[in-house]
Amino acid sequence: MLFADRFRHPRQGLLFKDRVFYIGLLFGSLFGYGTGIVCYWMAPDWMWMYWMDSRLVAMPVLLYLSAAYHLSLLAGIMTARELLPYRSGLFAALGVSLSGAILICIVFFNRIWHIGSTVQFQQGMARPMLNWNPVAAHPVVIAMGIAGAMAAFVLWLIIRKFKSQTTV
Repeated sequence: MLFADRFRHPRQGLLFKDRVFYIGLLFGSLFGYGTGIVCYWMAPDWMWMYWMDSRLVAMPVLLYLSAAYHLSLLAGIMTARELLPYRSGLFAALGVSLSGAILICIVFFNRIWHIGSTVQFQQGMARPMLNWNPVAAHPVVIAMGIAGAMAAFVLWLIIRKFKSQTTV
């Protein structure tokens, strides 16, 4: 939805012919999906929020979820494109999405804050995401910080490029 207001002709023409669609898809794939893969590699049980042991998840399930992520990214872009003429609807959808994410973080704070295996979490031995010693930060936190900083920089470059194209 971040790139929705840059579509030149909302709801006109094919979505797949719009360059902004591919920029949004690439951005989501690199920074959303890419960060997810790195975090899953480093802390797979944490990525399942300790609801299940990651060792029990079959590869076809992971492939299905990988495809589902990209389908949800596509659905978000298409929804934003449809809501663009109705700015209040677009902002409402963004607000609902953000509110849902915040609610999930509040309700499941303990599962998000502690990183480890399912067994470590169940025994209360999973370590906190952050502590007073920055050297002891979990690699997942470092990876998310690097990805977040890179995503913010790339997003800034993209917005700057779009602004320069629309002011000319």
